[in-house]
Amino acid sequence: MANHGRPREVINAVRKKYPPLVSIATGSYNAKRKIIYKAKGVKDDDTMEMDRGGDVAPQFARTLNGERFLVKDSTIQTATGASRMVVFASDFGVDLLADSRTVFCDGTFDAVPSPFTQLFTIHAYVSESVVRPVVFCFLSDKQTASYEAVLKIVSESHPRLTVWEPLLVICDFEIALKNAFRSQFPRTCVQGCLFHLLQSWRRKAEQLHIYEEFTKGSIKDFWARLKSIPFIDASQTKQFFDLIVATVAMPIPQNIQDFIDYLSRFYIESTDRFPPSMWSVVDRTMNGIHRTTNVVETWHKMLTSVFSKKKWIVTSFDVRSFDES
Repeated sequence: MANHGRPREVINAVRKKYPPLVSIATGSYNAKRKIIYKAKGVKDDDTMEMDRGGDVAPQFARTLNGERFLVKDSTIQTATGASRMVVFASDFGVDLLADSRTVFCDGTFDAVPSPFTQLFTIHAYVSESVVRPVVFCFLSDKQTASYEAVLKIVSESHPRLTVWEPLLVICDFEIALKNAFRSQFPRTCVQGCLFHLLQSWRRKAEQLHIYEEFTKGSIKDFWARLKSIPFIDASQTKQFFDLIVATVAMPIPQNIQDFIDYLSRFYIESTDRFPPSMWSVVDRTMNGIHRTTNVVETWHKMLTSVFSKKKWIVTSFDVRSFDES
């Protein structure tokens, strides 16, 4: 019993099963908590093998309520070699995903158990105030083939998902992930995070040594106007971009012209890499849908803060409690 649930849940379960004297004899809440954590640290052969890179131990393959959680543990060959992926999702999470037409995706590399390099999660958009993590994937890389395999595994994990196709996917501007979604769900609209978009523009401006000029110099109005472009309908982006560029006094300094050319090439006139339809937030704003992936990144930061940073092993990284929280 001590290996399942949070300390408070374990204590309450024991109280229901045994007379009050047992609870009194084991001491205070903190004393009970220490006993539970000590018991959790005792590993059987299955969990030790899992920490060495073996199969998922039976207790980690099920939710804290005893239902199925492990969807698939698979290895495929990618351009960089063998790529292992372990995909988890509860039946409740699958139902939420099947009912959701908008999903958020993100990966974290800061808190990942060995031998994996990324925890990739899919979050169901339930409402403007509720975005719920429903699929948890431990991945070995960031290859398009790996993302495609994960999406295929998810689609085949439950009858309700065999015909599921989201209308909108919101993620960062990772090319591999975008291509994977477009491959598996050709009719799905894949859009980027507004925060990451502006962050990319800022990094380019800093690289060209013009960001300070944008914020404090004579063309700070130009930068302010540029940041309004995502709120323009994608079909009118080029027109408004040209109008904004026309406000820059002639002759245009070379580094500023290089920045304008960069935006034009990759974001304004691009039809494949980052077209305006991928980063215009007009429809999301009108429909009350998040313009950024901040809600997902906040969840990842919270998850990172919970687990110990001293020893990244699979048994120390139990995502089951987050699926049921």
